[in-house]
Amino acid sequence: MIKAIARGFRWRKLLKTGVYGTIEEIAAAEKINSSYVSRLLRMTLLAIHDAPSSI
Repeated sequence: MIKAIARGFRWRKLLKTGVYGTIEEIAAAEKINSSYVSRLLRMTLLAIHDAPSSI
């Protein structure tokens, strides 16, 4: 799972810096399905909340 999230963050950085312009370009370069790339990129946008210190 951590490896997948790391991939998503790397791909997000590549999109932001302009190395790739679309999810399809990343998928073609990585030789994987564009829907997989899209799902991992969406995971990088999830908010991480701190666990409550006491319940």
